[in-house]
Amino acid sequence: MQQPDQDDVLLNRQHLNQILKSIKQQPTLQFDYGNSGTLSDELDDFFGYVEAKNLLQRLHALDERPPTADNAIGIWIETRVDRLDARHEERLDALEQLLVYALAVDHPVAHMDMLKAHNRILFNHNVFHAAFLALRRACNQLYNDCQQERLPASHDNTLLEISRLLTLCYLVLEVNRFDGRFHADQDQLDLSYLEYLLGMLTRLKEGHMQSFPVKKLLLLVWKVFLCTLGDDQRAKQWKPEVRLRYNLPPEDPGAPKCSYQDIHTFQHEIVSRYPTFASLSRDSPLPSELDAVVFRVTPSLHAAMGMLQASQQTTLPYQSLFPPKQVKTGGGVSERAPQALTDPDQPFTMLLPFTETGLTFPSALVEANDVYKQNTRLSLSEYQLLQERQRAISKYKSLLEHQGNNIDQNTVHEDSQQDNIFTKLELLYETIVPDLQGLVVVLLKTMLSTATPRAKVNKDGPPTMEEADVDRHREVLCKSVSAILLLLLKWFKLSHVLKFEYLSQLLVDSGCMLLILKIFGLQEVSALAVAQTNVEGYSILDQIAHSAVNGHDSAATAAPSPPTSTTSDAAPYTNTRNLFWIVNLLRTLQMLTKRKVHRIMLLVQYKSAAILKRVHKIAHPTVELYALKNLKNQIPFLGRKWRNANMKLISAVYFRCKTDLRDDWLLVRSDKDGDLEEGKMEEINMRLLIRIYHGHRYLPHMLPPEDSIYSNGEVVGAPATLTTLNDHVDELDADFKANYLAWLDQEVYSRMDDDAESNSSPDEPSPNSEGGAWIDTPIPTPPPVSLSSSSSPWFDMQGLTQEINRLYQEELLREFQSKDGDSWDAPMVAKTATGEALMTDENETWRDNPLQDIDWNNLTSDELTERLRIVEEKTVRRWMNIDINDSRYQKVISDEIEDTSDTW
Repeated sequence: MQQPDQDDVLLNRQHLNQILKSIKQQPTLQFDYGNSGTLSDELDDFFGYVEAKNLLQRLHALDERPPTADNAIGIWIETRVDRLDARHEERLDALEQLLVYALAVDHPVAHMDMLKAHNRILFNHNVFHAAFLALRRACNQLYNDCQQERLPASHDNTLLEISRLLTLCYLVLEVNRFDGRFHADQDQLDLSYLEYLLGMLTRLKEGHMQSFPVKKLLLLVWKVFLCTLGDDQRAKQWKPEVRLRYNLPPEDPGAPKCSYQDIHTFQHEIVSRYPTFASLSRDSPLPSELDAVVFRVTPSLHAAMGMLQASQQTTLPYQSLFPPKQVKTGGGVSERAPQALTDPDQPFTMLLPFTETGLTFPSALVEANDVYKQNTRLSLSEYQLLQERQRAISKYKSLLEHQGNNIDQNTVHEDSQQDNIFTKLELLYETIVPDLQGLVVVLLKTMLSTATPRAKVNKDGPPTMEEADVDRHREVLCKSVSAILLLLLKWFKLSHVLKFEYLSQLLVDSGCMLLILKIFGLQEVSALAVAQTNVEGYSILDQIAHSAVNGHDSAATAAPSPPTSTTSDAAPYTNTRNLFWIVNLLRTLQMLTKRKVHRIMLLVQYKSAAILKRVHKIAHPTVELYALKNLKNQIPFLGRKWRNANMKLISAVYFRCKTDLRDDWLLVRSDKDGDLEEGKMEEINMRLLIRIYHGHRYLPHMLPPEDSIYSNGEVVGAPATLTTLNDHVDELDADFKANYLAWLDQEVYSRMDDDAESNSSPDEPSPNSEGGAWIDTPIPTPPPVSLSSSSSPWFDMQGLTQEINRLYQEELLREFQSKDGDSWDAPMVAKTATGEALMTDENETWRDNPLQDIDWNNLTSDELTERLRIVEEKTVRRWMNIDINDSRYQKVISDEIEDTSDTW
């Protein structure tokens, strides 16, 4: 029997956390996640190894050097700044002399201190502003040259000048950012810098600017964003100020989360079962100025908003080409829970007992209702959505009351003070929202270019500069793009939730979720976290120090010392660059899918749980946290079998993720079709609110047509084809209705895939094959009016989506599709613990079929272990891709059973 003075560990959360820490075996990687790395790391990422070598050789060859006297340096800098408006040769010479001073090439002793001091002096002399103006002129000249049929002879010189200008701007800005110059609001950069750089990124989508230094531009955009608005932690600090602007009480960070939607759902369920409980539920903390219909997305809400016809015409581009996949359960066992226990909308009611004093409420219901009311907190995003729904309802009521008269439909902007962060956000969004789709295309295309396996590393010695630059360049691109996307999402959400939702909509429709998953799936992320892609002696700071010791000419040719071997007791090497973008992409994926049931179920179709499970193996608390948050969203739709096989993950979710008051992620969803329809309706309502909000403020063409009551049943403001849609549907032939799906496959989907089939090999299966394992990212339909000022944004979006599709299809073919004649034991590449391919001999043919040609007399333990590993991996892949009710599942164990079908 337990003593009274002892604590029960099953009830004490602190003891549970201590036990969890004590059983953690894997050492944690040393990495402090923040808005960026150290100054030396950021400078090292900006310069490629080969570029640093060539740049230093050029700078050492200059004849004129900066003066050493402090009283002469100011005049020397102003003279070089004035030359930025001269001819090209003089501009380039002045830029290189300023780079000599910014990099402190001539001061190897206490180099970092001198580098910081020099860049502070350069910023005080307005070098950043002058260099940025020169950058604008050079980029505009390059853009005009690219519009011509033939590039001028000065094209390469212009690209070199742009690269030098980007380098100078980055050095001056980054050093002063680390020095704390931009911490105060009044010291932050002017918004015009960020607006122009984002517009420059959007121009890249047209494909005219070949060989443009995209990596440098992305890094500069990221750092200008930090110096203009701040990082995501600064955005979090502004949340209390935003709540005050909307007259909302401050949040209690220690209280359990309970939204207004949660208490509304709870009271709806209780009233549906106990109708007499309605008298107690009337005492609700819901805002009195909001109608009850706005708290739940239903057709009644769309009708009250005047958007019933528009909701029926709204499509979801990201799921238009793949309908919900039918999932079969094995063994004929249904996973559907008893309806009487799970379905609150069933026709099951119970009257509460009456007494002499009136109704008697069960204490459990009263207590639950009180707990919900005490802990209900209205989040800023939820309040803004409810407010926009109520505003749409009020405006439609006013339209019906003044039918036939012209009324002002413009929404008054919220009052804002001048020269504050909210004004900056509004001006920034108003500038970039017409080209926001083009910006998304450029960022995702850049990230798509990094989704390739790692290059082979030279086993005989340290890698060359060219070999090391390949992996580093890909990692830096992922790092910068992920940081920009996360900052845009965070700051737009602070400004208004519908700005955030519009950017999220563009990302999801462009295949961002699938792209993130394939970046994780194509590579061994646990190996990337410890991959040593930096080579000691190759960074620009090391080359500057080495050139000072051994002379200028030997800086680029000296080979680095090989990395020292680490013992088992030493801390593992941590690739902070890879860990940074892994956390950023996990956070982006979680923001895109949080409380979005329709998008979460799409991730379930992508089998993302297996990918996130691999990501969770990275021994870093921040990576584990956001991997578990993404898994927590999917657990209700993964089924009992997945839960039984992954109880450790479920326990980790309970330990690491904060629990809400109404947290039902462990319950089995009995009505997945109903959840899918409800999620689809919420997604459609969100898109309608986005169109209404942006149509009234920024893009009038986005406004959806409103319903109106006329005797002829027409829709005011809708195209003629929409007003007579119902008449045409009623006149359809009965045979056509019966064969509608077949007509779609033959006349619509087959023609959409003509171009893809013409470029595919004869053995490549069709997306509409009976295998059912082919999942596409749909090509979004073009908007009625272009959101971009460019000539053809639709073709850019189409090309981006097709490239993501091709990447995903190739991965499916490699993992799941069996090749002709190879059956389940298709050839595969053995990898080391770091994800690199093993160097095998040509006579090792047993890798094609590890169960044949076994020489038991000469079999080594390593070969036996490798054979068993290959068999296990192929068996698991085959097992997860078939239906257990299919008789062909026995081929997983035995290849002797005849396969009568052509495809799986």
